[in-house]
Amino acid sequence: MSSEKQFVVFPVGVRMFALPAGVVAELARPDRLHRFPHTTPAVQGVLARNGRIVPVYDFGSALLRKHGEKHRYYLLVKTPRGSAGDLIALPVSGECELVECGPEPRSSPLPPYVSDVLTVHGSMVEVLDLEKLIAAVSSVRDSKEATA
Repeated sequence: MSSEKQFVVFPVGVRMFALPAGVVAELARPDRLHRFPHTTPAVQGVLARNGRIVPVYDFGSALLRKHGEKHRYYLLVKTPRGSAGDLIALPVSGECELVECGPEPRSSPLPPYVSDVLTVHGSMVEVLDLEKLIAAVSSVRDSKEATA
């Protein structure tokens, strides 16, 4: 039995990341982002998509240590929690690619939101754990708000 699995690889800024293909619903062109007052620190706003309200998460703070990275698309993914069919949107900087490969052995400690590392086209790509990434983004935003 092969240990290879399918992943969707996508750019955020200049870095590449991946998610298991099974959690990715679609890649969408940017729609109008609706912003409103709320208390969920990781959420930039929402998209109206196919009759649904889809929260858009800003992961730049956790992945790149900066906010507001330019994006060209939204990667719509199934939520790690919530009811079946719930989606969240991740801003990505370019086109995505479906790859089939197995995880690499870990040679150094990884951030808590990284579940595995892949080699794609000769580059190391971190596989994200969405639930832990959402928690990391929330804690980064909470700590910045506490010091402000």
